[in-house]
Amino acid sequence: MKSEKEKEHLFFRATLFLLLLGLLIHIADYGLYNDSTYTRLTFHEMYQAKQIDITFIGSSIVQRHFEPEIWSECLEMEAFNLGTPLQTPDDAYYIMKELFKNQSPRYCIYGVNWILFHDMDIYNNPTKSYIVFDYLKPSLDKCVYGYIAFRDKSLLNAWLPATRNTNEDLIRTVNNVLEVKKTEAYQSYGNEIYKTLEDEYTGRGFLYSYKQIEKGTFGKPEGYSFRDYSVSQTYISYMNKLKALCEANDCELIFIVPPLPYASMVWQEDYQEIVDFYVDIANDLDVTIFHFDLSKPEYLFMEDTDFYDYGHMSGKGAEKFSRAASELIKKYIDGEEIDQDEYFYSSYEELLDNSPWIFNAWLEKTEDGYQAYSTYGNNVNPEYCFQWSGDRGESWHMLQVYSEKNQIAGDKIPDGCDMLMVWARPEGEVAENADYQQCDRMELK
Repeated sequence: MKSEKEKEHLFFRATLFLLLLGLLIHIADYGLYNDSTYTRLTFHEMYQAKQIDITFIGSSIVQRHFEPEIWSECLEMEAFNLGTPLQTPDDAYYIMKELFKNQSPRYCIYGVNWILFHDMDIYNNPTKSYIVFDYLKPSLDKCVYGYIAFRDKSLLNAWLPATRNTNEDLIRTVNNVLEVKKTEAYQSYGNEIYKTLEDEYTGRGFLYSYKQIEKGTFGKPEGYSFRDYSVSQTYISYMNKLKALCEANDCELIFIVPPLPYASMVWQEDYQEIVDFYVDIANDLDVTIFHFDLSKPEYLFMEDTDFYDYGHMSGKGAEKFSRAASELIKKYIDGEEIDQDEYFYSSYEELLDNSPWIFNAWLEKTEDGYQAYSTYGNNVNPEYCFQWSGDRGESWHMLQVYSEKNQIAGDKIPDGCDMLMVWARPEGEVAENADYQQCDRMELK
């Protein structure tokens, strides 16, 4: 049997070992893990905030679409954006659970996106949860969240960030990480470290984008099909937990479906199925839902340039959307009776029936030439115009005037042509309206 002195010596050595191990882990994490992310600053601001009355949660469509400053000004309450990239309902639940520890928001707006309720390989990447887990303060809830989020993926990497780095050039990695962490902006949580030529973190969780899709360059949309994936019952269960959590904290949960480019919606095999999916979830949870994806253009018309890809808004678009949405939500919060038919179409089919423009156009190579395609509203008859260039788009020459013909034979292409362009427009009285037209360009080899 060990003497008391031997036990004390053993305890001392074990304690010293754990302290040294902890120090080594801390040094490794500091030198190998670059945690300079938007979410780091967002959570720092959340913990520092004196008051948060309304919050927005969801994926990057929330992070980039809901401008807190505009919402705060309109609603006369403090707004905060807690959107994070690829945030799924389980992430949202633990984020709100953390928020309720120090804040008493009256409203929680969930930015609904059908992709976030489906089983997809993209969610097997633990990064979406790392960027939440890393910045939560130590607590039992954080431990539970970490176990749930990473037990089937990378539990070790969650707790030891240094192990996430797979860069073989160790010295270069350390130099790059320390170069960031030694800056005053990183150490003081300054916004300037998060400003690039494309994006700017403007505070309270909002990410402003300077990128935008130029008119006539949308092309053929690519994305996910609603029918190709199954709904995750785990995510549905977390939406129920989120609703119960909000109710327990006297916070009203509200659903908002942010706008999408028309080209993105029409690409889906049947966007009405997605609309119905949103309605079913809202009804099951007994929450109010606002379908800004079905906005009537006289209320809110989102142009191509209001987006920078098939689902994310440019900063200009986010400002436009936030003004319109915050004004409507203010009426709702103030208890005014809202007839949603004044603002939104009742179905996706009704939107198509009332859309007199071309959504997008694109060119494809065929065996004997080139064919143009476009998507458009139900009552549109498209017509196409082909042009060619011999100087990489510096100047254009007519190849085929507007007609219903959407093909051009290869032997009609002039020698020296290096680019082909098609314009698509609706025939009739609106044909000359540039807002209703789309185009696409193709380099020829």
